Amino acid sequence: MQGDSKSDLPLVTQSCDEIHYVGSCYWKKRFGRSEWSNIYVVAHRQLQPEHDKPKASWTHVYRIVEDIRMGRSLVYLEAVLQGECMIGGLAAAKQLVEIFSNAARLDEDLRRSARIEGTA
Repeated sequence: MQGDSKSDLPLVTQSCDEIHYVGSCYWKKRFGRSEWSNIYVVAHRQLQPEHDKPKASWTHVYRIVEDIRMGRSLVYLEAVLQGECMIGGLAAAKQLVEIFSNAARLDEDLRRSARIEGTA
């Protein structure tokens, strides 16, 4: 589920929010399991200042997972940045994808290595 439109995403957003798909990776969980995850960055913007307060904004890094057992999407908030920090949010999200993608590749390499050693 890459979500080509805002309506496809299980995120609560407003029309003034900015949403970026960053990438997908196998996210390592406890007990050595991993789940396919899609990473998004959302800059949330307040529509109108309330009672003459300054306009508030914040940036979130979300991880979305399809839970096949429950038949729905699970949304995890992985990072919060104060203000509209799309560049910082994208950098943090890309780093997460890179870390977990490399970890998945490393795990696969180790499994492949163990299979090769087991057959030798």
